[in-house]
Amino acid sequence: MDLEDIKPDFVQTKVGKQAGERYYRLRKAARALIFQENKIAMLNAAKLYLHKLPGGGIEENESIAEGLCREIFEETGCSVAETRELGIVVEYRDAIELLQISYVFTGNVQDNAGTPSFTKKEQDEGFRLEWFDPAEAIKIMKNEDSPNTYAGKFIHARDLAILEYYTACYEGKEGYKKES
Repeated sequence: MDLEDIKPDFVQTKVGKQAGERYYRLRKAARALIFQENKIAMLNAAKLYLHKLPGGGIEENESIAEGLCREIFEETGCSVAETRELGIVVEYRDAIELLQISYVFTGNVQDNAGTPSFTKKEQDEGFRLEWFDPAEAIKIMKNEDSPNTYAGKFIHARDLAILEYYTACYEGKEGYKKES
């Protein structure tokens, strides 16, 4: 099965519980390390006590690429170019029976950064756009972030793992980082 064919609906997944099968809602998402002058975009969700990569859910009739571009534009005000696949992250959030598949990319800001258009919920959670060197972002996430919600703990762990993977495997390699 091609991953593009996965639709955001329900998936039956056995998770080894004695109670039987559990049903997980499937959510596809796209997120990225977006570079501008060797710094990456990070969203500071102040009221959730965490930083996260820009990105979010892919809508039903969108391709992964379309969802990525829309989410990046909404959360950073930037158009993105030179995107490259970095990997896929799979999360099972048992308490809310959610299976989330995140398609992860790198990319460069195409023009100057614009103004984010945060949702009401993101505004209420204190979202603001910040730019960091990847190593600095990891340091902040490890030393300053302390997520205070169930979802926030998943977001934090996922995005920290993405950043650590990127810096260990790809930082500085051609095509994965905008050179000054």
